[in-house]
Amino acid sequence: MRFFRYLVDKFNLLRACAEENSRLTRENEILKEEIKTLKDDSLSLKEENELLRDGMKLLKKTTIVDSLTGVFNRHYFDTNIASFFSRQERNEKTLAIIYIDLDNFKTANDSYGHAMGDEILIRVSSIFRETIRECDVVIRLGGDEFIIIATNVENEETLRSLTNRLNQKISQMIIEDCNVKITLSIGVCIVKKDAEGRSLYTPEQATELADQAMYKSKKGGRNQTTFA
Repeated sequence: MRFFRYLVDKFNLLRACAEENSRLTRENEILKEEIKTLKDDSLSLKEENELLRDGMKLLKKTTIVDSLTGVFNRHYFDTNIASFFSRQERNEKTLAIIYIDLDNFKTANDSYGHAMGDEILIRVSSIFRETIRECDVVIRLGGDEFIIIATNVENEETLRSLTNRLNQKISQMIIEDCNVKITLSIGVCIVKKDAEGRSLYTPEQATELADQAMYKSKKGGRNQTTFA
């Protein structure tokens, strides 16, 4: 009788162990599925973060780059010009604001339509980018007005050489089906420094001086450069 009870107890113990093992197996499978889901969610989250970062980069680019020409826009200029001045104050060399207006652009735009005007702006921007030095920055302020921030300027001759090249290339530019010759009226303000290396002009003052010099080029016959 005792042996029989022993067998029954042994059988019950084995059955309990089997049931426990089965339960643990099921829980293990559930755990595996949860881990897999977490991994998938992690990968999905990583992909979403990458897409978010790409979107933020694109958004930032669209806020500082002119959508038509691909050069920087007025927002970039307004938010970054002060930092250019700060960096140049720590540099032995200086910077200059080159203010550019396209001569005869309105005539071409009115005579041949906005599509032709856009083509001219795109071509001009491309020439600007090809001609400036690596340390310079091209900005389209709007319409047919551009600014070049020239950094690491050694002397006036550096800028005269640059503006002469710009005017020469633009005046030689050929736009198909357009008989209006585009040239440049340019104004330049070199940002000079005091004895302690601080800029004598604020960004606003330098931009205004370059703008005024550009209008002197306009009134003086166009297709030329005037220094403030």
